[in-house]
Formats: sequence, structure tokens, C-alpha cells
Amino acid sequence: MRRSLHIGLFIILIFMQNYKSHSQTPAVNKYPIAAESFQIDHLNNIYAISSSTVSKYDAAGKLLYEYSNPQAGNITTVDVSDPLRILCFFEDQNELLFLNQQLALIAGPFYFDDLDIFNVAAICATSHNRFWVFDSQNFKLVQFNQQLSISQQGTSLSSILNDDDLPIQLVDNNNLLYLNIKSKGILVFDQFGTYIKTIPIKDILHFSVSKDKLVAQRSNREIISYSLKTFDQEQHEFDLPNNISFTQYINKQLYISDKQYIYKYHL
Repeated sequence: MRRSLHIGLFIILIFMQNYKSHSQTPAVNKYPIAAESFQIDHLNNIYAISSSTVSKYDAAGKLLYEYSNPQAGNITTVDVSDPLRILCFFEDQNELLFLNQQLALIAGPFYFDDLDIFNVAAICATSHNRFWVFDSQNFKLVQFNQQLSISQQGTSLSSILNDDDLPIQLVDNNNLLYLNIKSKGILVFDQFGTYIKTIPIKDILHFSVSKDKLVAQRSNREIISYSLKTFDQEQHEFDLPNNISFTQYINKQLYISDKQYIYKYHL
């Protein structure tokens, strides 16, 4: 009995030690970049977003370009999956525009009111200069092409969602769409906007998908990684001086912001 107790305590101590070392993963880099949110492109450039301004930094943290549009209000969404055609959405004005790699305006502004889409709850870029929006008035995904014509429409999700289930983020990755609804989880759709399944991770503030891994922030201290292949889920904690405000995962690197600095970790 005493021997079993000692073995059990030893296993618990080993687990606690491994958990502690995991939660204190040292940062690879620390950038003095203040931002409310940010995005990372596949070249590891950093796009810091604050109010109506987006600022582009290179992988070393050097400021390269800035774009500001205070007349449109605060920037709601920036999608840099194509760094040559960066999507910027302003919810206040229901306005969309596109920037090039120097953050110069190359298309727009366009207004969704003119397209009979009056409530864009979430938006993301996809391939061939197209983009998806979630039309919360009709509870469905709608894809537009470069000419702003509808190229795909999903079926209505009114049987799955109710009026309180508003999406807060939409991500396109590897011909799949991921729609974050805090009360439901992350809904997965095919390339035609057809619902497939729900990943049952609720209360997600925002998330990233890179290859076969989904990384999500669930609180100002809690980050979860989820394998899209094995469905394994792992919780991560980081020893930071301030609360986590935003995260982004790409190229096996996790970037974390506390609104004063952006930290980079291997994950």
C-alpha cells in the first residue's frame, strides 16, 4: 500500500514538473510592437492593427509601411493570406478595400450595402482573389469574386444557429472554412460553403489554422492547440508579465501580443 502510494506521488510529481516546464516556454523573439491585434503572413511579416491603422513590420521587427483610414472607422478584419492583396474590412461603414504589399490601396473601397449584404458578421479571403462573408441576416456563407459577383452560396444555417449565435471570425485554410461561434464551437465547411461538422471547443476569442493544427485563445491566459488529424487537444500556458490580448499561429510559430509587445514561440 505504501509502495503504491509512493509510486502514485512520484507520477504526480513528474507530471507537475513536465507541466511547469511546458508552461514556461521561453520566447524566441520579443518585438516592441504595440497593437490591439495583428496578423502574420507566410513570410513572417507582422501587420499590427490599432484603431484605423495597420502597420507592416518585417520579420526582424522593422517598420516598413503604414496605412490609415480614420474616415472608415476602426479596422475590424485584416486578412494577409495573400500579402500582395491584403483584405481590410471596416464594420462601422460596412466597407471593404484591398492593399498591396506596400499597404497602398489597389481596390475599393466597396460597400456591402450596395451588394445587399447589410450585416457582415465575419469575412476572410480565399483563393483566386475571392472572399467569403457570413451574412448574419440570412445565416449563410456567401463567396464573392474579384468583380464582386456572387460565385458560391452556402445553405442557410438557421436550423443550427439562432439569433444570439453570431460568428466572430472566419478562416479559410486548405479548401475548408472555419467559423468561430463562441456558444457553439468552430463550425467547419467545405469549399462550397456546405456545413460539415462542428469542432466542440467553445468560448474561443480568436483562432488560427495552419496546415493540420488549429490554435485558439480561450482566455487572457489560456491557449489551446487542436490537431485536425488526430483530434488531440493540448492546453498551453505562457509566463508573461501581462495578459494575452491576441495570438496568431503560422509556420509552427505562435505569436502572442499583450498590447505592448509581440512575443514569438515555437509550438
